[in-house]
Amino acid sequence: MPKSKRIVLVLAALSAAFLYLCLFVLPATPRLHTGDQFINFENARRMAQGEMLYRDIFQYTLPGTELLELPLIYIFGAKLALNSALLIAVGIADVLLGFVIASSVLSATDAALASLFFLCFGFYNALDANHHQYSILFVYAATALVIKRRGRGNLVGCGLLLGLATAFTQTRFVVALAVAGFVAWESRVNPEHERRLWRNEARLLVPFVLIVAAVSAYVVGDASWEVFYRDVVKFPLLYYRASGSNNWVALFRDWYPNFVEISRWVLVKLLLPAVYPVFIIYYWRAARRSAHTPPRELVLLAVVGLALLVTFSYAPLYIRLGTISLPAIVIGLWMLRRTGTTVWRPVLWAATVLFLIWEPIQSQMQPYWPFDSRAGRLAASDPGTRAELEWLTQHTQPGEKFFATSDPVLYVLLDLQNPTALPFIEPNDYTRPYQVLRLVKRLQEFRPRYIYWSFPPSDTDQPGNRLYPLSVELHNSYLPVASLSGGEVWELKPGPPQ
Repeated sequence: MPKSKRIVLVLAALSAAFLYLCLFVLPATPRLHTGDQFINFENARRMAQGEMLYRDIFQYTLPGTELLELPLIYIFGAKLALNSALLIAVGIADVLLGFVIASSVLSATDAALASLFFLCFGFYNALDANHHQYSILFVYAATALVIKRRGRGNLVGCGLLLGLATAFTQTRFVVALAVAGFVAWESRVNPEHERRLWRNEARLLVPFVLIVAAVSAYVVGDASWEVFYRDVVKFPLLYYRASGSNNWVALFRDWYPNFVEISRWVLVKLLLPAVYPVFIIYYWRAARRSAHTPPRELVLLAVVGLALLVTFSYAPLYIRLGTISLPAIVIGLWMLRRTGTTVWRPVLWAATVLFLIWEPIQSQMQPYWPFDSRAGRLAASDPGTRAELEWLTQHTQPGEKFFATSDPVLYVLLDLQNPTALPFIEPNDYTRPYQVLRLVKRLQEFRPRYIYWSFPPSDTDQPGNRLYPLSVELHNSYLPVASLSGGEVWELKPGPPQ
């Protein structure tokens, strides 16, 4: 068996074992990882029950994630283990694609180091199977397809894959434009490519546009042009950043108070993004001296990496930047090789191997509180979460109408039905005034027995507060009955509506 194939098998096995031990408690209990993943997963679960995305369910991204998860929910059910299994599959694919990409400019051994280093210090930062993970996976697949050859089939396949990436997260169109720019740049330095420039651009961009148009037509068909513009175009541009973690405030908000986490934070937020300007300066200086310039594969990687950075520039969270760090890692290793020293290699291998061993052990040794939820048995790392789930399970029935203001994971774990279009709400411009009024109307129509309220009075009880109409309805029609780790549970008052 060729060495590269043996390495691929080892990488697949290592990444599968590492992620399984970090996401499951042996032998087979999934750990409860909250995150944005449950927004998409709950949307798909509601679609499986007959509701329609965009018409009955608010969503600001294109529907790629829900359309991927929907048939899997039909087959396996809306189980927590399914979400974890999808994350493991994405992680393995990212590692193997990383090896393919890195092999274009590095030796097989160094390419393996790059992909495993990315797994430990990039991908692992964001164990959240949300739309970003799937979208970035397709970006890496598109990059791997054209990293060595930009032939007709490669460009068409790249365009299709970038269209699929955009179908999960619409800001990935920036990557397609960046790759098109690279194709144009390459035609300037290669006369043979210049004669085929427009054909190559068409081979890349036409499939991309067709995929994006088809997915957008799905949105319009389910809802309308007005809803498509309001939710998929206008909302992300004008209101998405009103949320506390979706803007530049997040640049230093996700600081971690221990040495290991601070080291990873510095690596992902400072050192890896710095690779790109250093590489650009290196390339420019080499070109000026008419010296040997870096290979075009590295230029393409820099273009893709910078484009991905642009798509996250609105909120440079540590967990998000980690998922897009692969191009910077590959370029960084190539530049370290050019220094002529080798001391960095054993240091990086030691850090990677130590992390691959220690993190699963730490994960398995961490105290857990098992709980049999309606979405399967799970392991909670917080006793408060287990107590919360126990109380809600004892006081609700499967399929019951229930509204939680902040945590869509509860609908999945407890098999409860959200009577509103919103997976969660916030007391700021992220939740629009028309949404608040519609939410109040839906609560008055369906009268869920419980509302799980997570806001302090200062955020909701003044007439100028965004959620004030909802707070009025809450106090008029409900009474507080329990205080749990995530807020207060309010129960519907007996008798006719107030």
